[in-house]
Amino acid sequence: MLKIFKSAVSWWLVGPIFLFLMGVPLISWQHPAAFLTSAAMCWLTSAYVFYMMRTTLYTLTPTHLVVQCGLWRMQVALDSITKVMPTRNPLSSPAFSLDRLEISYGKYDTVLVSPVNKLNFLQALHQLNPTIQLPL
Repeated sequence: MLKIFKSAVSWWLVGPIFLFLMGVPLISWQHPAAFLTSAAMCWLTSAYVFYMMRTTLYTLTPTHLVVQCGLWRMQVALDSITKVMPTRNPLSSPAFSLDRLEISYGKYDTVLVSPVNKLNFLQALHQLNPTIQLPL
């Protein structure tokens, strides 16, 4: 059975990006060709960021954690996950909030996720692999 968790979104973190992208074309408003080009580029970039926000999902299957963000997708075997810890690490990751979980798997690998309901996510993860070390 699949369990799908959406990513939390911190608008205070993402909002300034959209404001910047919408404001860039205004710099060249006196030059129509430059304005149209910069507006098109910024609007396409904004659309892609919005698409990534809407498609960032964490899916738990019986054997894997599937992390998807836009066109990017990765799978982590549940039996390779050793520890999950809360973090506010700002490194680039498939998470649109700084209220994140750091998932350690394999020997040295980690992925940062930010499910909307962290408690349900942790419970579902622990149910599939009780050996995972979870935060208290």
